Amino acid sequence: MKKSVFSFAIISMLSVFALKAQDCVYYFPTNEGASVETSSYDSKGTLTGINVQRIIKKDVTNNETKITVTSDSYETNGVKKATATLDYYCRAGVFYIDMKKILDPAMISQYQGMDVKFATTDCSMPGVLVAGQSLPESSVTMEVSNAGMMMMTFNIRIYNRKVVSVETINTNMGPYECFKITYDVETNMGMGMIFKTTGTDWYAKNVGAVKTESYDSNGKLTNYTLLTKFKN
Repeated sequence: MKKSVFSFAIISMLSVFALKAQDCVYYFPTNEGASVETSSYDSKGTLTGINVQRIIKKDVTNNETKITVTSDSYETNGVKKATATLDYYCRAGVFYIDMKKILDPAMISQYQGMDVKFATTDCSMPGVLVAGQSLPESSVTMEVSNAGMMMMTFNIRIYNRKVVSVETINTNMGPYECFKITYDVETNMGMGMIFKTTGTDWYAKNVGAVKTESYDSNGKLTNYTLLTKFKN
C-alpha cells in the first residue's frame, strides 16, 4: 500500500512538472479584440507607414493555442494599403510567429487573381530566453503562378538568431522590458538576385515586437519600427 501511494505521489509530481513544462510564454497578446499598432520609419526618422494587428479569434485545444490575427497596413495619410491574415500559435511550450508577417501585405495584394502559395518555417520563441542563447532558423517562400505558369519565387531566410540581452525600451506608452534578438537575413528574389542584411528585434512578453531595426550589408541602419499603440 505504501509503495502504491508513493508511486502515485511521484506520478502526480511528474504530471504537474510536465504541465508546467508545456506552459507557453506568449510574445503577442492573446485576448480576442486586442490590437497592436507599429509605426515604420526610414533611417532619418521619417514615418513611412503604419501596421495594425488585431486578434479576431483564439482557439485552444489540448496540444495547441492558435491566435488568428488580421494585419492592416496603412499609408502615412491613413489610407489602407492592404489586409492579411496571420496565425500565431503555441505548441508544446514553444510560441511561433507566422513568417508571412514579414511580407508586405501590399506586395502580396499585387497578385490577386493568381495562384499564390506559401511555405514557411515559422519563427519560434521558447518559453525561457537567456542571453547568449541561439534560436532556430525561420523562413518564408512565396510562389506565384498564373494559368499553370510559374511567375515568381521569393524567399526570405532568417538565421544566426541570437538572444543578446534584456533591455528596457521606452515608448509613448511607457517602458517595456524586452529580449533583444539579433539575426541575419538572406532575401532571394530569383535569377541570382540575393541580398544579405541584418536585423535586431526587441520582444516583450504578451506584447510582441516593441522595436525593430534593419541594417544593410554594410551595417548601416535602413529602417526601423516602434510600438505606438497597444490595447489588450
